[in-house]
Amino acid sequence: MLFRSGITSTHIMKINPSNGQVIKEFKLGQMRRWAAAPKSFTLDFGDYDDDVTTLLTDEGEQMSQQIAGYIDILLKKRQGAGQVITDDDMDMATVVSSGQVRGVAKKGFTSTTTSGAGGRAGQMSMSGGAQRGVMMSEGFVPRAFKIENLDGASQAVKTMVEDSSQAGCPQNSNMTVVQWQSQLAQNTDQVVAQSGKLVREVESAPPDNMDAALLCATARQLAMNTGQMLAAAHSTAGAMGGDDHLLATARSVADAVAKLLAAADDVQNSPHDQDKRRALHAAMKQIEDNRAALLAAARGYSTTKPDQELLLAAAKAVAEATAKLLQSTQNTSNLMTSPNHKQSALAEARDALAAAQSLLNACKTMGPVALDPDCKGQLLKAARRLQSHIQSLESAAANSGAPQPQVDGLLNAARDVQDAIAALLNAAEASEAKPTDRKSVV
Repeated sequence: MLFRSGITSTHIMKINPSNGQVIKEFKLGQMRRWAAAPKSFTLDFGDYDDDVTTLLTDEGEQMSQQIAGYIDILLKKRQGAGQVITDDDMDMATVVSSGQVRGVAKKGFTSTTTSGAGGRAGQMSMSGGAQRGVMMSEGFVPRAFKIENLDGASQAVKTMVEDSSQAGCPQNSNMTVVQWQSQLAQNTDQVVAQSGKLVREVESAPPDNMDAALLCATARQLAMNTGQMLAAAHSTAGAMGGDDHLLATARSVADAVAKLLAAADDVQNSPHDQDKRRALHAAMKQIEDNRAALLAAARGYSTTKPDQELLLAAAKAVAEATAKLLQSTQNTSNLMTSPNHKQSALAEARDALAAAQSLLNACKTMGPVALDPDCKGQLLKAARRLQSHIQSLESAAANSGAPQPQVDGLLNAARDVQDAIAALLNAAEASEAKPTDRKSVV
């Protein structure tokens, strides 16, 4: 069905592009949630409409801001100064991250609004071209949240994950599998980019004077990006005939985002705690690993179960060997006569164990899609990070002044880790695809 979307300060309409007649209209207060993506815009009117509507448009973000501005005005009118909205005032959707919006004038999007937040009542904002409305019988549309701090953003993302686990996949769409895969890749990259932005803002902020408003704004955007990613994952899975693994991986990305937001909140509350900062970076690494796994799943990569088990067993062997290396380093450190090399050896051994755990987590995440080139690259990168710590540890031990038999024992333990890493990389390289593999380019 082809139609245009019409947005006023009080209503949203579906309009026949041939004659300008209103096909159907809804009050803003009847809208339950909406989501903007680079190539689409989704509206959910709950019980007021039979289906969720997705518009294929390049102006989703502008439409979202326009609606958010109108709703902000209505909420302020109804709340007044601190007044609570009652049930009689309708269950209005809450603005996620957009504030008030002035007149919009961009290519492909025209607005009749004048200056002022959202324009006067009764004015209409309409997309420049007709849009195809896709009526979906089921699917996931992220609900709207009022996010006021980092913890609130983390809780919002957790709720999205729960909602996603209960939602199905749209069965009808005007977009092809490849188009949805491309959309998912864009949304996922936005999540990773916004996550990286949050980490940089936390790390660059003065420990005792963090900009809470700045961090909150970034967290709001990250939460919205995560909801869009989950929505695209459901649509992609539906276009692929229903892919539970893809959806599970998308939820893993969102879980990692929730952990990142919680870790950022912890750093904000305890800025001098280095363990909390390490947790922040670990969550970021988890997001990156899950991103690679999600896009590989969207491309149709799937590793056989025996190869998944072999890779995971190899990763566990690496972690166990690294734990023994740390123990050997701690035992030998008492015999080291060079304070600097002793300190360096202990630090590298601890970092090696953390890198081994990160490698194990990466194998758990990417094992089901380990044959994907990007995932293999991620695993190789994690393995090389661990190897770098092992090499630095070997150098520190050799120059530590400890008795040679103890140094040789420590070096033997280091070689055991290197051998375990080699076995893991061989397992990853030997992974085979399932016979039902479905691949397409993202």
